[in-house]
Amino acid sequence: MKAIILLVINLTMQVYDIKLSKGSQFTLQAKSRKKHELKPGQKIQVIDLDNEIILRPKKKGSLSNLVGKFRAGKKFDIVKEHDLIISGFD
Repeated sequence: MKAIILLVINLTMQVYDIKLSKGSQFTLQAKSRKKHELKPGQKIQVIDLDNEIILRPKKKGSLSNLVGKFRAGKKFDIVKEHDLIISGFD
């Protein structure tokens, strides 16, 4: 019996231009700030790739918060693992 894995991703993407100020700062559009619930002073993770930069809102917690969440011997559930990471390890 062959297993078929189907991954369906429903993503929307907005692309817009921003301008760096003389102090190398920029402002995200209000629509993006509201969509991602960004607040003043919140940290944003910068992922610097070879030909692009990705900005990602920093989530609470860290990988160390996962220690002890899953017990050895239990079946690994990738959906549960993903949801835990996305939720900020709460």
